[in-house]
Amino acid sequence: RKPWIINLYMQIRFAYVADLEQFGKDDYWQTALEMLNREHGDCEDWSIFAKQALLPKYQPVLLYVSYTKPHQQPKAHISCVYNRGVIDNTGHFRVKAQMSLAQIAPLIIKRLDKKAMLYKYYVWEV
Repeated sequence: RKPWIINLYMQIRFAYVADLEQFGKDDYWQTALEMLNREHGDCEDWSIFAKQALLPKYQPVLLYVSYTKPHQQPKAHISCVYNRGVIDNTGHFRVKAQMSLAQIAPLIIKRLDKKAMLYKYYVWEV
């Protein structure tokens, strides 16, 4: 399972739908199986699915939470980061092997909103 194939599958099969619209609550983290069955979800659902699809071949695979300030109020976004790239609901892109998460963070943010600024970020090894 190559990362670009996983991303292509996700882009064709899944739709982005916010948790509030889908579940009637602000936040609900679907399992990869729930995402597969429902065929839609928000950024953390896409990232959890990508993480499960990448394991065990691409390790470490991290869930990366970044907070942006697009309109003065922080907004969270979650991406799946593996040793050579990033997959999330915006697509897939490769990064240089020596890049740190601090260097990757602004690249993720700019894909979401060209005017957004990185506020802070966290990494989860789950």
